[in-house]
Amino acid sequence: MCAIHLWFANIYIQFVLDPYVTTTYCTSYMTKIDKSIESKLHFIIKKCIANNINANTKNKIFKF
Repeated sequence: MCAIHLWFANIYIQFVLDPYVTTTYCTSYMTKIDKSIESKLHFIIKKCIANNINANTKNKIFKF
């Protein structure tokens, strides 16, 4: 069985005519913001501000 049939993901195939546009597209795709993580980080920051948490504790919270 072909490996592409085993991969259950969206596949977007397009002819590449301009290397600059391709590089721009790939770069913007790889650096896009994940909205779910962004909203969670905003929630954590608001809680830290509301609870008057100091900078050292914030740094410990944000270590991944």
